[in-house]
Amino acid sequence: MTSARRPDTAQCLRDIQAARSRLAPLLLADLLAALPAEAARACALDRAVLVVVRDDELVPAAAFDGERPARAADCVRLATARLADCRLEAAVARHGQPRLVDETADEPPARRPLVTFSGASALAIAPLVHPDRTIALLYGDRREGPPLDELDRELLWTFATAVAPLLHLATLAAIARPGDQTPPDPPAAAALTPREVEVLRLMADGAANAAIAERLSVSETTVRTHVRQILRKLGAANRTEAVARYSRHLQSPALGA
Repeated sequence: MTSARRPDTAQCLRDIQAARSRLAPLLLADLLAALPAEAARACALDRAVLVVVRDDELVPAAAFDGERPARAADCVRLATARLADCRLEAAVARHGQPRLVDETADEPPARRPLVTFSGASALAIAPLVHPDRTIALLYGDRREGPPLDELDRELLWTFATAVAPLLHLATLAAIARPGDQTPPDPPAAAALTPREVEVLRLMADGAANAAIAERLSVSETTVRTHVRQILRKLGAANRTEAVARYSRHLQSPALGA
């Protein structure tokens, strides 16, 4: 599949834009399933794996291996890992910067990626960040042809940056979509204070507590207190559910004030 020549950068950039257009209308489940394959094809890679960052855990979501589909399925069946136990992934997630990992280098085992491919000489990892929080990690490698280098890393990162908003919006839509297990919106939604509404809007943008505190010039302790009050008033189990309810109430005069 892979040419012995370097990937054409301009063509890869066009392919990334085309991939984004194909992924944009997909619902969450289909988006997760299609994303690694689109990444591999657009970035001239042979294999790709998507791992979701959820509540400080790494959850394998989907994988693509054009030549060995069973190998891709094995990657998805990997157990969930704690982000704190994966130092390399933790660094990528924390800084929001991609990494090129040389699998042949003398790297400590504790720093090896969560997802590795046998026979890979190098592995690229790119964070999906929206807007200032890493929501997923995208891994890619090339089985044959030219070894991965900084250009491959940057192309994978460009792809990850292009599709991160799609994953964020699809996740919100999946949570907000009514279903048998979705409780009704509580009247307490109208009881949010103006400052709680500010915090909730920043949460909807994906801001973490530290970013919210800096934006509002308050302490992180104050932000945590606001978040607890928001969850209580909205009857939400977590931040994501609160944001989903906020999106449904966005046109309410009480929340639009």
